[in-house]
Amino acid sequence: MILEFLPYRAAEPILATLISAASNAKNNQGMSKARLYVAECFADQAGKLKRFRPRAKGRGFAIEKPISHLTIKVKERDQAEGVVAAADREASAVAAATAIQAEGGEE
Repeated sequence: MILEFLPYRAAEPILATLISAASNAKNNQGMSKARLYVAECFADQAGKLKRFRPRAKGRGFAIEKPISHLTIKVKERDQAEGVVAAADREASAVAAATAIQAEGGEE
């Protein structure tokens, strides 16, 4: 997949979530991996990891590291027409992962 070769830091958790969604579809729903497509993909904001760094005169500086929930929904295409398969395959497999997106370089 093209995600393997992208230089972006976010490509790795997206690829892992996509592979997980495809495996869930195959094992839990009985879908074929060759006929899957990404029906929906989004990232929701979650909480924040709150950390403090020491500063001058005994003060503390708050560092907030945002966290996001990544959700990828896959569905199966009909092999002949390229449309979504029948009602028995209507259920989509979902994989969700939590990724920490640290802003700045400090940890």
